[in-house]
Amino acid sequence: MTLRAQPGVTAALLGAALGAWIVAMQQMRAMDAGPGTDLGAFGWFIGTWVTMMAAMMLQSTAPVVALVSRLRGGAHTSLFVLGYLLAWTLYGAAAYASCWRSSRSA
Repeated sequence: MTLRAQPGVTAALLGAALGAWIVAMQQMRAMDAGPGTDLGAFGWFIGTWVTMMAAMMLQSTAPVVALVSRLRGGAHTSLFVLGYLLAWTLYGAAAYASCWRSSRSA
């Protein structure tokens, strides 16, 4: 199974990753950097988290998504990708909560 077998799926994932990179670059222009940087409000954090995660990880999921698409005849491919993004979004929310709790106890 190669990515060439599912060119539409591959192109969609790479296009989404490119779009996410463009949005992430716009979001990061005024962001502070370094240890101890405030995470900001939850909405800002999770929006930035999802954008950066999509930018960095969608292209690496292309082989698995292409396989799922091929095995399912194209059905449920978008649900698979949304589930993947949801799992990482929940991980980011847990990380935010953990950092928020530790900053409150310090």
